[in-house]
Amino acid sequence: MSQKSDPTPSLDSTTVIGLVHLYRGELGRMVSYRIRLDTTTNWAIVTNVGLTTVAFSNADVSHAVFLFAMVLTFFFLQLEARRFRVYELSHRRVRLLERSFYGEVLTGQGEPNWRETLAASLREPSHTMSHVQAFAWRLRRNYLWIYLGLLLVWLMKLELFQTSDFIAQAHVAAIPGWLVIFIVLVFYSFGGVLAFWVGRYRLEDD
Repeated sequence: MSQKSDPTPSLDSTTVIGLVHLYRGELGRMVSYRIRLDTTTNWAIVTNVGLTTVAFSNADVSHAVFLFAMVLTFFFLQLEARRFRVYELSHRRVRLLERSFYGEVLTGQGEPNWRETLAASLREPSHTMSHVQAFAWRLRRNYLWIYLGLLLVWLMKLELFQTSDFIAQAHVAAIPGWLVIFIVLVFYSFGGVLAFWVGRYRLEDD
């Protein structure tokens, strides 16, 4: 009666235990950063809803509050992009371990050189996506809708509480209305290009 061969002859028990703990650690960090990402998005939504409520509850509140909200949302998006890069790094390690380590444990087959790839990632961690890619990815997935909502309520504020010509109404302090509208259009055009061209980056197995 032939003995069943060990499907993972090159992985000793110490290595297996170490990789299991590494997998659990990376999975925990990935989940933690997933929660942080959701929290940042929630901050942006709650803040914008609050500012919108204040702006429409009082006619004396300037439409500039929505311009401030656009800048504040940009800050949240920058913060989320930094967190997303860390999340994506852990995500790739987790998927590498699931495909190769567990694949080797269960079937004796894994991707070639996966241990070298994992060791290099741990020895010299390097993000697999740039900050611009992370920024554009989160903009396309979440913040594009927030910004579209801000644009809509800004235009509604200008229209509903209009006391002069629409373009003139858009002025902020000494900045003329036409220039404010031009800046907003440039900002949104740049964001649209960034979201739909750079933001096409996809997560592995996404």
